[in-house]
Amino acid sequence: GDFGKSFNKMVNAIDEKITEIQKVSENKKNFIHNITHEIRTPLTSIIGYSSLIKNGKIKDSKTIMDYNNKIYEEGNYLNLISQRLIDIVLLDGKNLNLENIDISQCLNKAINNIIDTYTDITFIKNIEKNIIVKSDEILLHSLFTNILKNAAIACENKINKIIEISLKI
Repeated sequence: GDFGKSFNKMVNAIDEKITEIQKVSENKKNFIHNITHEIRTPLTSIIGYSSLIKNGKIKDSKTIMDYNNKIYEEGNYLNLISQRLIDIVLLDGKNLNLENIDISQCLNKAINNIIDTYTDITFIKNIEKNIIVKSDEILLHSLFTNILKNAAIACENKINKIIEISLKI
């Protein structure tokens, strides 16, 4: 009887560990998916803009300069987000260093970064100024960019392609 009880305890403990390992594995898979998405987005912009310049599709020097600036900004964003992701992985129970951030400026910057990519969509902005929160600016920008891009993808099959962004206190 004692052997049977001990054996059942062992089986239950093994089942619990297997479930725990599966949850950890699923979390890691989701994290890797999110990182991949986060990195792929600016890379797509960099490749797109540089391809237009490289293949001579853009001849106007002002447009070439604008595209070069976008490539530079996206490259810097990639650098910042990769560093932030490394910081998050290494946090291991430590706290993020939060700063006072004007989320209205951060949201406007995210909109301006993607507006050229989605030229067939009208972006209507109703954003109150000077909304300060404690946050990590890079992660907040990433959040806004992902939400906006998801909204743009949701508009793909619509006749009226309008995204209205409202931010008020």
